Amino acid sequence: MHLSIFNAVLSIATGAVVGWWFFAGLWWTVRRLPTARHPVILAVGSYSLRMGAVVLVALALAQLHWSLPAFALVGLIAARQGMVAGNITAKPE
Repeated sequence: MHLSIFNAVLSIATGAVVGWWFFAGLWWTVRRLPTARHPVILAVGSYSLRMGAVVLVALALAQLHWSLPAFALVGLIAARQGMVAGNITAKPE
């Protein structure tokens, strides 16, 4: 398969969705660590689940074209920057 603009844009969008999910999950985990009964299990489990999803998406994209994971990384970083800049997931208590 050859690289097309459509696939590159779709990979960026996929990376943004995965990035949002990854960092929203991180935020959820960090907020629950102080009250968790087993904080180490929560932290390690959350990290494993989040990182596993990112790696699986990157591997799936790499099956299509070797450069698509790099485009997804751009989307992932954009999602992180958007969440940090806009404080999207923070909810006042």
